[in-house]
Amino acid sequence: MSTTDTSSNSENPHQFEIVPGPNGPISVSGRAEAVERAKALSADMPRPVRVERMDGKVKMEFRSGGIVRYRRRTR
Repeated sequence: MSTTDTSSNSENPHQFEIVPGPNGPISVSGRAEAVERAKALSADMPRPVRVERMDGKVKMEFRSGGIVRYRRRTR
């Protein structure tokens, strides 16, 4: 009988959505990748770029290549 540890983010990264992407929302696997892409996009856009984890527990907003808002739902 094998068991899978689902608490390990390196094996099972969360899905994030980046809005606005250049051609609509962008789906990204893993928080680090989502943050890097959002920083790069926000540096080139006049409006904020939002990142939201697909389960809705984490939301971030980026402007001018940096994070300006971070929200994490604890329940």
